[in-house]
Amino acid sequence: MRLFSVTILSGLLTLLNMAKGFVVSKFVAVYAGTEGVALVGQLQSFVNGLNGVMCNQLSQGVSRYTAEYRDDPSPYWRATTKLIVLIFTITAPIIIVTSSTLSNLLFNNDTLYWVILLVLVMLPLNVANALLLAVVNGKEEHAKYITTLMVSTIVSCLIAVFLIYSYGLAGGLAAVALNNAIAGLVVISRVFREPWFKLKNWFGSAERCDVTTMAKYLGLGLVGALTGPISLILVRDTLSSAVSIDAAGQWQLVWNISTAYLSILITAIGVYYYPKLSKSTSRSVLTKTTSQVLLLVVCLALIGGGTIYFLREFLILLLATEAFLPAEVLFEPQIIGDIIRIISHVGALLMLAKGYFKMNAFCEIFASFGFAFLTMYLVELRGLVGVSEAYAMTYAAYGIIVWTVFYKHLQKMEP
Repeated sequence: MRLFSVTILSGLLTLLNMAKGFVVSKFVAVYAGTEGVALVGQLQSFVNGLNGVMCNQLSQGVSRYTAEYRDDPSPYWRATTKLIVLIFTITAPIIIVTSSTLSNLLFNNDTLYWVILLVLVMLPLNVANALLLAVVNGKEEHAKYITTLMVSTIVSCLIAVFLIYSYGLAGGLAAVALNNAIAGLVVISRVFREPWFKLKNWFGSAERCDVTTMAKYLGLGLVGALTGPISLILVRDTLSSAVSIDAAGQWQLVWNISTAYLSILITAIGVYYYPKLSKSTSRSVLTKTTSQVLLLVVCLALIGGGTIYFLREFLILLLATEAFLPAEVLFEPQIIGDIIRIISHVGALLMLAKGYFKMNAFCEIFASFGFAFLTMYLVELRGLVGVSEAYAMTYAAYGIIVWTVFYKHLQKMEP
């Protein structure tokens, strides 16, 4: 019942996220066109890459040790902050100096360097958003976690719509840069009265062993930053060169729809299942919990994917314009890939929760670059539809790997 209630709350959150994604995609499509959708997607990949370096995987470590050491997880929090300050000190000057080059690489336009600098300025709030939410998740305060995300979604959507309507493509790019920073302000407003929200818990001396432990999560974040977002950039570049820039925008729309509907399941799994994985020591308990999660996830994925498939033309016209209708052929293989991916995600969380760092890094690299390189081959062979076929095939292989690791871990556990 607790998983079901978390899923319902996650469903409400996802409805908001989907509404936000649909509204923002519609505004970008109308006011910036197919090229604008592709460029906004490029910036989103860059932001995801930076967040991956700075905090995405570190926040998983924070959530894990908050769940494991409920009495006092602050040593791991201070170790995390120390690592983030170090990596920010290194990366910030590099981004400032290369902002024009990065702008040219992402947008084929070096005059948009200001967007890169805006992303950098907002980075501390992005980090605060990820780490503070990780603590709330680790403490299993599900309602607070999800309602905080709901408020963030509503506020950031309103700001994004205003910026896109007022400034077109430039506003859409600025909205991407500001999105997580806005969420950071919201989460701070929700937790600043909590007894654990004190500077001494986050800043100060940290034991070397704790820093070393959290550095492994930082390493995974670096791997993720150098694989996932780069992979999507390569996919867009492949579509742009092998088909057209319009094709890249059409695929981006389908990817956005896919991401929006998957987020309900990913959020529910992360909120409910990940802390339980972190604490689990019994094979029977873990098997039972995993079976419950898989049953619910597969049912919801089939329902959600089926609904999107049958409404695909309506969704394209609702979210964009007739220029995006060629993307209709992408939905079937994309949804198959989504279902495989979410099943794989359940198994992959164990690698994070139990510290399989090397295997996790290998799987990240395999999935990301496997998708990019397979896309290059299949797009040449099959045209636009090859990108979604590559996605489904990549995650089928990925799923076999992670569930093999999961099964082997079960054999090592106490009955």
